[in-house]
Amino acid sequence: MDIQEDDLHSHLKARMLQRGITRQELEDTINAGWSAEDAKPGTLGKVMVFAYNRDWSGKFYEEKEVTVYYKNIGERVVLLAGRDAENIDPKEAIGLAIKAANGLDVLFMAYAKAENLHSDPDKAYGDLRTYWGQHAYAFTREVLRDHS
Repeated sequence: MDIQEDDLHSHLKARMLQRGITRQELEDTINAGWSAEDAKPGTLGKVMVFAYNRDWSGKFYEEKEVTVYYKNIGERVVLLAGRDAENIDPKEAIGLAIKAANGLDVLFMAYAKAENLHSDPDKAYGDLRTYWGQHAYAFTREVLRDHS
């Protein structure tokens, strides 16, 4: 696949500049990279590691990992994002963690509100409480095992 300048929307260009990713690296990643397992359903992703041998934010890196997410729409490939895993900005990571925590807060508040409005919450939500906790525990253990 040959990536042209007009394939790169302004947000993607800004991210590439911020993370030190070149158009050639995006192209090489799509053409020769391996599948990104964390791509969302309906989205494709490729990963590739490149020699880097430079400093980034005060730390020396021998290589960098570039991940590209995209969709095939008809005959056209739409690039969604390019990510350099080695060069994630700590402020960006903290911001994403805060957004995730806020999302969980909203989820729990909405659940509590629904339970509070029901005339018999134990009957309506008792099994959900039990199974939710059991599954959350099992999935958390699985994630921690896979990422340790």
